[in-house]
Amino acid sequence: MQSPQEDTHDLMMWQGFVARLARLRDAAANLSRPATFDVTVGVSDAPDIAAVAVHGRPATGKRHIVIHNLSQAHKLITGSFAAGAGGLNIAGSLLVNGCRIGIAPADSLNDIAVKFTRSAANVRAQTVHLGPSDFRLIVTANQTGADGAIEISAVEGDALDKLALTAPAAQLVAPRDARFTIDDVDLTAPDNTIVDAIDGVTLTLLGAPTKNKPAACTIDVQIDTTAAVDAVAEFVDAFNHASGSEWASSDRTARVIASIADAVSSGSGCVNVDDAGLTMTKDGSLALDTAALQAMLETDAERVYRVFAMCVDSDSPDLAFVSASAKTLESGVEGFVVTVTNPASVSTVTADIAQTDASDDIEHLTFTGPLFPSTVKLTLPAGSGAVDTCARINRSARLRGRVSADVDPESRLILTSRYGAAGVFSVTSDQPAAANNSGMGETPATVVGVDVDGAIDGEPAIGEGRTLTGCAGNARTEALQILVTAVDAGDCGHVYVHRGLADRIYHMIHQVLESGQSATGRAVDISAQIGDTEQQIARMNDQLGAFGEYLTQTLTAMDLRVTHLREQADAITRRTTRRRASRAF
Repeated sequence: MQSPQEDTHDLMMWQGFVARLARLRDAAANLSRPATFDVTVGVSDAPDIAAVAVHGRPATGKRHIVIHNLSQAHKLITGSFAAGAGGLNIAGSLLVNGCRIGIAPADSLNDIAVKFTRSAANVRAQTVHLGPSDFRLIVTANQTGADGAIEISAVEGDALDKLALTAPAAQLVAPRDARFTIDDVDLTAPDNTIVDAIDGVTLTLLGAPTKNKPAACTIDVQIDTTAAVDAVAEFVDAFNHASGSEWASSDRTARVIASIADAVSSGSGCVNVDDAGLTMTKDGSLALDTAALQAMLETDAERVYRVFAMCVDSDSPDLAFVSASAKTLESGVEGFVVTVTNPASVSTVTADIAQTDASDDIEHLTFTGPLFPSTVKLTLPAGSGAVDTCARINRSARLRGRVSADVDPESRLILTSRYGAAGVFSVTSDQPAAANNSGMGETPATVVGVDVDGAIDGEPAIGEGRTLTGCAGNARTEALQILVTAVDAGDCGHVYVHRGLADRIYHMIHQVLESGQSATGRAVDISAQIGDTEQQIARMNDQLGAFGEYLTQTLTAMDLRVTHLREQADAITRRTTRRRASRAF
């Protein structure tokens, strides 16, 4: 049986050890993030002119940026109205970027602003108060650049004339692409965020020229290993503090230390700690050669990352790693074979007739199905050809990202959605299929997409779109997610899973701290045991003191009674001993 002092010592030891485990876990988690090893950074000497962000390993060096003008969104303003609230007595409907917007006589300027913003026209609108009895509506394109110009026309009624949105004075801001140079090369872009001008570099243009003087700055893509070196050094220090011999006095901590050592020594053999400047000393601690680590980061940061993190490779271009969990095992050098029973496919809708002539009338397309929980309607203005229809579908805010439009080899309009059952959709037109409209009609040809079906290393997997996920309970591949782009059934390659040093330690500590109950919960239990024992001892001391006083007062006259009470005291002592033993930590 342990004394309360020994219980308190054990509690303090465990709490101190848990704090060090938590520190090691956090350091390991940091080394498992790819961003920790993004040692290539971008610096702008004028961040108010142009901001820079890098991804991957772009070529290092300096580049001179000159901004001639920023991109801007098309902006229109209506004529003046006496109030923002209250009906305007305007009736009719407008066609804004192919989207029909109806206006009723009771609609106020504020109501019209809401209708514009909530429509599928990819614009936003707001009421502004410019002066006494001078309220106006400003309509702004959500898309910047010349391609974002707002197209507006009247369908019926006098709404467009009354709003005066097509008058020469209505254009508040003209749509314009950004115009700039990189190292004297002239470039344009519809947006001020440039992602394709320099490989691996995202530029955000911020500064506009003043007084006909261009805004200029220099960006520098360079190597900076400071954060990665600091992260590895923190991991090494946390590892050595958590695995030191001073914690081995307790069976519980000794078992955890043994698990940490096992996490370091286990693995598929794909990890070589020398690649990160690490060596394991005879006493089981880690030593870090900072200079060697820095040199390796400068030449091959990916190799260092693989020392610490979980990495999944493939021998096939048809397979790409998505994610995994602690229950996904290492594959070893033989890898996990991925077998496809049924490849994923997309859903398509193809027009019945090719459009060869411009449309004579306005046409409405209705999109429904699992891909569209809410029905989406698109208006095609009169005069639209096949190319116009494709462009209008592809730039629709409510369709973009869900459906894309193109023309097939037979010049028919074909709409394509995402892979799998979730991409199933249907389209109908309010006009019979003809050569002078979209050709969709009421029953266009529809192909229903399916999810990928297959297995990973012979174990069952769930398909969703093109992603295969190892089923719960699988012995080796549980929660392993693989993107499968193969178009034919059969074995399509292998994936190779290996866990780096930090990944193995992180999951081991997570299991120690989270299994059963948390470390905090254990500490609370121990504290409660100590408190209960101390209270019992205090109560018993009080009882014994009371008995002693009573016995002293009655000793002469009650000798026999004293003997009996001593027997009671012995019994109490025995019970106390048993109770302490049963409650000892």
